[in-house]
Amino acid sequence: MSDATHKENLDLYKYATDAWEENAKQGDEDMRYVSGDPWDPEDRKAREEAKRPCLCFDELGPIVNQRINDVRQNKRGVKLSPKGNGASDKTAELRSDIIRTIESKGGTYAYTIGYENALQRGMGGWAVSKRYIAWDSRDQELYIRCIPNARAMIIDPDAKEAAAADMRYAFLVDTMPLEAFKKKFKGASTTDFSPEMTANASQWFSGKNGSIQLAECWRTEPKPVTIYWVGDRDDPKKIYSDDLPEGYELSNGGITLQGQTLPIVADRKSERINVVQYIMNGVENLEKTDWEGRWIPIIPVFGKQYWLQDAGGSKRVVESLIRKARDGQLLHNYIKTAEHESIGRVLKATHMAWDVTVEKYQKEWALANKVPLPFLRLDATKTGPNGQMLEMPRPMANMEMANIQGYEIADEGIKRSIQNAMGSYSSSTVKADAAGKSGKAQLVQEAQADQGNFHFTDSLDQSIEHTGRILDEMIPHVYDTQRELLLRHPDDTAESVTINSGAYVNKKGETVEYRTDVGDYDVTVSTGPSFQSQREMAEKTADLLLESQIFAPRIADLAIKLKNLGPMGDAIAERLTPPEFADKEENGAQQAQQKLQKLTQAFQVMTQQLEQMTAERDGKKLELESREKIAAMQADVDKLRIQADLLKTHEQLTSKETIAATENDIKAQFAELQARIDMMSAEHGAEIQQRQAQMMPEQTGQQV
Repeated sequence: MSDATHKENLDLYKYATDAWEENAKQGDEDMRYVSGDPWDPEDRKAREEAKRPCLCFDELGPIVNQRINDVRQNKRGVKLSPKGNGASDKTAELRSDIIRTIESKGGTYAYTIGYENALQRGMGGWAVSKRYIAWDSRDQELYIRCIPNARAMIIDPDAKEAAAADMRYAFLVDTMPLEAFKKKFKGASTTDFSPEMTANASQWFSGKNGSIQLAECWRTEPKPVTIYWVGDRDDPKKIYSDDLPEGYELSNGGITLQGQTLPIVADRKSERINVVQYIMNGVENLEKTDWEGRWIPIIPVFGKQYWLQDAGGSKRVVESLIRKARDGQLLHNYIKTAEHESIGRVLKATHMAWDVTVEKYQKEWALANKVPLPFLRLDATKTGPNGQMLEMPRPMANMEMANIQGYEIADEGIKRSIQNAMGSYSSSTVKADAAGKSGKAQLVQEAQADQGNFHFTDSLDQSIEHTGRILDEMIPHVYDTQRELLLRHPDDTAESVTINSGAYVNKKGETVEYRTDVGDYDVTVSTGPSFQSQREMAEKTADLLLESQIFAPRIADLAIKLKNLGPMGDAIAERLTPPEFADKEENGAQQAQQKLQKLTQAFQVMTQQLEQMTAERDGKKLELESREKIAAMQADVDKLRIQADLLKTHEQLTSKETIAATENDIKAQFAELQARIDMMSAEHGAEIQQRQAQMMPEQTGQQV
C-alpha cells in the first residue's frame, strides 16, 4: 500500500501517543492503587530490606466497586424512537430489539468494562465491529467489542464532542508473536525485519519475546460533495453530485440527463465522510477496509475532564474516580503501618529484673517483642569500693504502651478525606455505623454519593448513546438480507422473526413485516432497574397489596406467579385467578372456536339459500341455461356442501393458528358464495318475474 499513507498513519500515531502520554502515566499510577500496591517501588524495597512492615489497607476498592456494581445491577441500553422518513413505533421497536440483541451478546459486558476503566484510570471504551454469524455463513452481524486494556485505545486528542464523536482518527493496538504474524500476513512485503527497521520503529517491535505490534488505524476521509434538491418545490428529491451518472449536464437552475431536465430547488456544499480501517505495523499498511458508517466505531468513556493552561497551550486532563484520593490512601497506609510498628515495639515482657550475666540472657531480649516473657533480666555487674556486690532495686513493671487511640483518630480523619475526594458518602466505612442512623438519613447519604459521581455515569450514557447512533446507522448495511433473526424484548424474552421478507402471518396469526431499511430515528439511553429488579419490586408491591382485604382476592394469582414457584406455583395461581379475569384470559382459542362456529352456521344458511334458489328454478321449469351450465352449478353446490360438512369436523379445534387460517378460508368462501348468489339473482330474477307475469292470466281464468 501507499508509503505516503503509512507515513501519515505513523505520524498520527506518534502525535496521539505523545498527547495522551501524561494521562496514560497517571492512569498507570491509578492502577497501582486499584491493585492494592500504592507503595513506591523504591520505598517498598528499602522497607523490606530493613525488615520493616509495608502494609496496604484498601479504602478505594469498596467505593469504586460500589459505583461499578451499581451499573451492573441497573443495566443501560439503547432505545430508538421514530423521527421521520417512514419510521413508526413498530419499526423503532424492531430496531431497538435488534440493538438489544446485539447488547445481550457481550455488549453490556463491554459497557461495564469501559466504565470500570474510566473509574479506575480515567478512560475506557469499546468498539463496534462486524463478524460472520458462523464460519460457513454469508450473513454478518454487528457486535460490541470489549477493550479490557484501555492502554490499547488511542484516540484523536483534538476531539471535543461527547464520546469523541468528532474524532478524525483512532488506533487499537495489540501485539502478536512474530511467527504468528508471518503465517497470518503472508502477503506482507516485509516479514523479516532488519535491525535498522526495528531501530527506526522501536515501539512496534519487541526483541525480548520476538513479538510485533499491530494496530487498527481508523481514519475519516472527507470528500467534498454538492447536494441538490430537485423536482417539486414542495417535495424535492435529494441528489448528491458524486452519485450523478456520466452524461449529465448542469445548467442554470436545472440538471439535465438524457434529455430530461429537473429544476434545482436548492443546493449547498458539504462533505461526505468516508471511514477507512488500515491494519498496519511499524513498516507498512497490511490491509485496507471501508466502513459503511460515517463515524469511527471506537467509543471512549471519559472520567472527569478539564483543560489546564500549559506552556504550549491548553492541556486536557482526564481524571479517574480515585485520582484525588491517592494521597489519602497512601497516608492511610503509612498511618496503619506506623500503628503496626508501634504495637510491635511494645515489649511483651511485663517486668524487668537485674542479673550479672548479660550474654546468657541476650536471647530473651531478642524475643521480647514476640514472646510474652514474664520479665527481662539486666546487667548487674557493678561492685562497691571494696569489691562487694551492690544491692540492686526490685524488679520494675514495664509501663510502655502503643498510642493506638492517637493513630485511630488520625486515620479516621484520613478516611473521611478519601471519601470526600471520591464524592462518596455511603461506602463500607460509613455503612458500618448505619445502625445508628435512620433510613431517611441513609437514603440522603446514598443520594449525595450518586450526585457526587454523576459526571461518570453521565459520560457512560453519552458513550452508549453514541454507540446507538453507530448501530442504528449500520443496521441497514449489515442486516440487509432476508434471514431469520432472534429479537430480544425489554422484558428479556426472545422471539424469532424473519426480516426483509415482506408481509407474512406470524405464529400468533398476525400479519407483520420486518424491514430494516425504513426510517430515521432518535437515539436515547434507557436506564433503570433490570427486569429482575423490576420483578423484585413488583413482588414487594404485590406482597404489600396482599395485606389489604380489598386487593388480595384480585391479585393473589399474580403474587404467586411472581414467586417463581414452578409448575406447582402455576397451578396454585390458576386456582386463585378471579373468575372475571379467568373468563378474559382463559382460552382465546375457545373464543375463536365460538366465532368459527357462528361463521359455519352463517355459511350453512347461505348454502340453504342457494339450494332454495336452485329448487325454485327447477320447480318453475325456467330453462334459461343449458344443461351443462346447470350441471356445473350443481357441482359447485355439491362442493360447497362438502366444504360445509368438513367445517363441522373442526368444531373442536384448539390451535389458534389453525382457527385463524380456517377463519380466513371461510371468509374467502363467503365472499365467493355471495358473489355467485348476487350473479344468479341478477341473471335469473328478470326471467322469473316475466314468467310469473305470463302465467298470471291463465291462473286468473282458471279461477274464474
